[in-house]
Amino acid sequence: MIEFIPFKFPEISNVKCVFTTRLGGVSEGSFAQANLSFEVGDSPRDVEKNRRQLFEILDIRKTAELRQVHKATLIEIKDGYRGPVVGDAMITREKKLGLLIKVADCQPILITHKSGKYIGAFHVGWRANRGNFIKLWIEKFCFIYKIRPQEIMAVRGPSLGPSHSEFINFFKEWPLEFVPYLNMKNMTVDLWTLTRDQLTSAGILEKNIFSIDLCTYDLNEQFFSYRREKNCGRQGAIIWKVN
Repeated sequence: MIEFIPFKFPEISNVKCVFTTRLGGVSEGSFAQANLSFEVGDSPRDVEKNRRQLFEILDIRKTAELRQVHKATLIEIKDGYRGPVVGDAMITREKKLGLLIKVADCQPILITHKSGKYIGAFHVGWRANRGNFIKLWIEKFCFIYKIRPQEIMAVRGPSLGPSHSEFINFFKEWPLEFVPYLNMKNMTVDLWTLTRDQLTSAGILEKNIFSIDLCTYDLNEQFFSYRREKNCGRQGAIIWKVN
């Protein structure tokens, strides 16, 4: 059975979230065991088996996903969706539809309105942090559904921890405004704190931001890590409305 970490937003009973690990699937080699991505070179048959196993356990009949390209595009998933389409953020009001983000170090962020009517899933790589796509996505989420950011809750899943997010070319790749997040001693960037700050700057209340502070690089038996392995599978972050 594919192992996953469940998360529940306080006082929202109809929204469910899970963050999968690499454990429990049928994939082999560098993709062992529970790779969920068709795009990394794994056997499509094994990926399909992994997904079928997971979705049956979670009782998810329909899913939506994106061809993630580290861009600012947000997609609203509506009834009749046919994908995947290009983008790195998706939102929906549809019921019983799992939004799937695939990661191996990047930060998966799952969001919901406090009513449980609207949900979203973001794929946040360092380029998304650099461009503050999070703020753009939250603004669009609020605009489409006529809601306020103070009414949103967010959770960040397992991802690359501060001690391993090295950027040896930091001053070429990042604007100077991000220097406060840089550890000059080892040239690492605290992406976890940066993401939290960007969520709050988008208007989400500090008390409504949650995190699962597990480093994908450190926990090699539990998670895929692109920085550690290069050729590897992807775990998933999934959010859905049960009704």
